Amino acid sequence: MRKDRGMTLLELVIAISIIAILIALAINQYQKYLYRARSVEAIINLDSIRNLEEVYSAEHGFYILTDRVPDEPPHPWAVEWSDPRGEFATIGFIPEGKVFYRYKVSRYFSNDLKKEFFTGTFDSTLARDGIIDIMIVAAGDLDGDGEINGKIDVNNYSYYGTTDENTKIIGPQYDDF
Repeated sequence: MRKDRGMTLLELVIAISIIAILIALAINQYQKYLYRARSVEAIINLDSIRNLEEVYSAEHGFYILTDRVPDEPPHPWAVEWSDPRGEFATIGFIPEGKVFYRYKVSRYFSNDLKKEFFTGTFDSTLARDGIIDIMIVAAGDLDGDGEINGKIDVNNYSYYGTTDENTKIIGPQYDDF
């Protein structure tokens, strides 16, 4: 009668391989969950910016257009909010803490957002006066593929957007996670 003395080397290798595969799958799913959780920042901030722009426009008769804020390109890590020209502060938007996205308010047909961004998703039936005056865009690079070998590729950013006429947040565009 054979007495068991433990696992064979083959059994040990198989057990370790199974554990390694499960860990790899878990890390991948955790990364996707983390990206999606961080993208909520853009949705919340875009909604806030749009509401504040509407209030400002009702009081002053025009919208505040902004440069990209923060100035530096999006990164996979959060950066300090900096609004050096005070454009967002003028409408009362100052996010708490660091941000993963860069924000901009511009005229609708600016070069900063391709027309196809809204193609097929913009519902004009929700428009109030039918004239889109501004669009608000958030650009992020949560998965770190926006800069490859020192070159920035804005087509790899994640984009969210909305307009003053439509309360629907469009996006994410170009996400690959």
